[in-house]
Amino acid sequence: MSLLHVSDLTGGYGPIKVLHGVDLTVEEGEVVALVGRNGMGKTTTIKTLTGELPAMSGDIRFDGTSIATVSPNQISRMGVGLVPEGRRCFSNLSVEEHLKLAERSGPGGHYWTRERVFEMFPRLKERRANLAFTLSGGEQQKLAIGRALVTNPKLLILDEATEGLAPLVRKDIWLCLESIAKAGLSVIVVDKNLKALARIAQRVVVISKGRSVWEGAAQAFAEDESLHQQHLGV
Repeated sequence: MSLLHVSDLTGGYGPIKVLHGVDLTVEEGEVVALVGRNGMGKTTTIKTLTGELPAMSGDIRFDGTSIATVSPNQISRMGVGLVPEGRRCFSNLSVEEHLKLAERSGPGGHYWTRERVFEMFPRLKERRANLAFTLSGGEQQKLAIGRALVTNPKLLILDEATEGLAPLVRKDIWLCLESIAKAGLSVIVVDKNLKALARIAQRVVVISKGRSVWEGAAQAFAEDESLHQQHLGV
């Protein structure tokens, strides 16, 4: 049984349908990259998986349970950790407070704690008393990842993992994700860096016009220029 199984998912914003049939599976310990041109439905897919948007039809099964009508809070407690696009840190909370509020044993069994996050991101430890609004974009992204990890999820979802970050920060994030993948945590990651994705992901799923249109090995996708032109080219 797959950890996550999404079948013929449709959804959108009010009466506006954006997803027209998304199929997606994630196995235990697997990293899946979700890619596609801008505006094709990747973020809408993630928002629907995490309960922020309602599913219009289709099914989402997580760890054997249908979550298509479950609230975001319940989905989180069932073991889905989210690093949202734009990070969404609370400006008036410190680094330490973000992690302390989110920290729980969770169902994932990977034993992520504040101190383990600080070991992975030493800069956050240095700035543990700083309010989030004083952090750089890269530091906020690291905080958003740490905040999701300390919930000890079974599945970690990252939307635009390194978008808008400086090259050195992006390198830190990819090293972090490689470590997470090696630890056996299941991951869905959205990003445009195909070479970096191929280092950590087993499979790629391409979303186009609200549908899943291609699925295959991440390394094969990264090396096939014709697939890039067909599914990612402008």
